[in-house]
Amino acid sequence: MKRLALRGDDMGSCTEANAAIIEAVEAGFLKNISVMACGPAFDEGAVLLRTLQRRLGDRLNVGLHVTLNAEWATEKWGPILPIERVPSLVEEGGLFTPFPKDLRDRAASPDEMTAEAEAQLRRLRDAGLQVDYVDEHMHIGEVAGLRDRLVHLAAREGLFVLEGRTTRLPPAVRFASEVCYLGEVVASPLERLLADWDARLATAPTGDYLLVTHPGQDEGIMRRFHIAGAPDDGAVARERDTERQALCDPQLAEMFAAYGATCVTLREIVG
Repeated sequence: MKRLALRGDDMGSCTEANAAIIEAVEAGFLKNISVMACGPAFDEGAVLLRTLQRRLGDRLNVGLHVTLNAEWATEKWGPILPIERVPSLVEEGGLFTPFPKDLRDRAASPDEMTAEAEAQLRRLRDAGLQVDYVDEHMHIGEVAGLRDRLVHLAAREGLFVLEGRTTRLPPAVRFASEVCYLGEVVASPLERLLADWDARLATAPTGDYLLVTHPGQDEGIMRRFHIAGAPDDGAVARERDTERQALCDPQLAEMFAAYGATCVTLREIVG
């Protein structure tokens, strides 16, 4: 049996991400949602998630997507904490630096990063969300030993941690089998993306797998998502809309059945 945990990242980043992720959950395949507590559309997303959690219970896992950077050229966000408490994390104007590398280059304070992560977790819980796990936006845990601090935070709070390319858990928890990583989804039209997933599942041995996605809609604010220096041509929105379509495609059921794969929550893998 192949157990596949599909994860949808960046809920809270914009309305289009929120709507696409909810649509994918309703389609029945996406069972794990990673939330940006500092995202501009967090409040809207939290309302939608509370409704889903009440209905689906433990059939849906929600995670804190620890976010300490704002990579897009024009659509930005900043910390939950007052900027005077996290000065090494922000640029002039009080918004996050674009990339984790920027935090590394400026020797950002590990204490400030940890405090902000804790504040983001509080915001999810204060919004009435059941939080199951902690993961990292753009591998932020690689900066200044933050990952070990996140592991400690998660263990203290009864959560588990998904780090960059595997799953790291508190010492008392073990997997029955190795958890592999299928990799980030590459940009492609729908049929190419479905074919890519098919090929990955066909060659994957029996075990547990994580597939990270970023569902979105090709409209609104998401069309403005682009990295500074890259064309502002809506490519990010098109790519993420393709992921949304793939996660909602009825062909997935046939694909999973063909390879003996089932979609599961991350908590089911942890046990």
